[in-house]
Amino acid sequence: MRCFVGLPLPESYQDGLERVRRQWGPRFAPPLTWTRPGNWHITLAFLGEVEESQQPDLEQALSAVAFAPFTFQAGGAGVFPPQGRPKVLWVGALYGEQAVAALASEVQQSLIPLGFESDDRPFTTHLTLARAKRGKSKRHKHTGAKRGAGDESFQKIPDANAWQECIAGLGRVEWPPVTMDSFILWRSHLSEAGPRYEPLASFGATSESSNG
Repeated sequence: MRCFVGLPLPESYQDGLERVRRQWGPRFAPPLTWTRPGNWHITLAFLGEVEESQQPDLEQALSAVAFAPFTFQAGGAGVFPPQGRPKVLWVGALYGEQAVAALASEVQQSLIPLGFESDDRPFTTHLTLARAKRGKSKRHKHTGAKRGAGDESFQKIPDANAWQECIAGLGRVEWPPVTMDSFILWRSHLSEAGPRYEPLASFGATSESSNG
């Protein structure tokens, strides 16, 4: 089964995602693949394929993660990769970024004894909004179209204005502050209609609230 660990987002964020999708979705050609409302979350650790027999060990390890409730508020926007043709559109953190990163580190460390490797890349607190669709696309005369080329700017790609205006518009969206007091082990069911996330176990905060 395909699993990940993440922070759930409240209905106010799911509704906000739908409004953002309706506003900006039609601007992109080819269209982006948007996260479905109800699926929106903050990923703490992606586990990939695991055996169902591992679930009890996963739950035991994750139940030992200690953290205090903290306030989170989304804000700003960006893309991955930061240079070159954008692949992922995301919303960042206005408040609580360090608390999310600290929790992600604790989660990843708790899973190392089970054979999972900790991600060596710097953790970036983000909420994925949409991904550029994969598949056949027309080649452009300029070079640097491949991911990681690092020499292509937004101005060089056909839909540059849509990306730039969307990032600027998302930067003006006001997201409400929310209390993060639990994280979830999810199973991802993939299909042509998009992923469906099944919560396998929830893990609550273990101490009093703290600032993010």
